[in-house]
This record gives sequence, structure tokens and C-alpha cells, in this order.
Amino acid sequence: MITWLAIAGAEPVVLIADVRARQWIASSLRVAEVLRAVDPLRDSIEGEVANVSVTCDNEHGQCKGLFAVPPLGMPATLYGARSGAAVALFEGVVESVSLEGEDCRLGLIA
Repeated sequence: MITWLAIAGAEPVVLIADVRARQWIASSLRVAEVLRAVDPLRDSIEGEVANVSVTCDNEHGQCKGLFAVPPLGMPATLYGARSGAAVALFEGVVESVSLEGEDCRLGLIA
């Protein structure tokens, strides 16, 4: 599945792994091709996804520039393409940003 993460705020950014995601993203938005992995979305007992983590490629330090001012508390929506349409898979806020070697991890909470 093609997935992408849209982070709102003063400097909104959309993180993608697959350039095919661009067809669902407004051309006016800043797009960074750094999304590497999305942890499995697990429902709680109540049926909601309480949190999710995503991993971005930071091999060349691109996340350091993207998140020089971490977007903590900013709204974030994880989207996926299903049957030719964009679907929101998770909506929450950015809770954490951590640089771990060649990876950058973002923690999102509902």
C-alpha cells in the first residue's frame, strides 16, 4: 500500500516513500521523500488506534533539516491509497521526534 504522512503546522510537510503518492498531495505542499516504514496499526480494545510510529531515512541528514524545529504537538495524518482513493488511516499529533543514526523516528498519538 502506498502511504504518506502529512504534518500540519507553520511549515507543513508531507513525508512519502513512493513518488506515486504525489497524485493525492496538493502541489503547494512541501514533500520529502524520506518515509521508510510505518509500524503496524494496532486497534485497542475500544477499536481505536492509540498511537503509531513511523521511520524516516536520515542517511544524509535530511531529517535534521526537516525537523530542526520538531513539530511536537502538530496535527499529523497518515494516509494510504485504497482502490484509487486517499484514505486517512490514522489521525493524531506528533508526540516525539528522535534521530537514531541513519533513522529518524516520529511517534504519533491519537
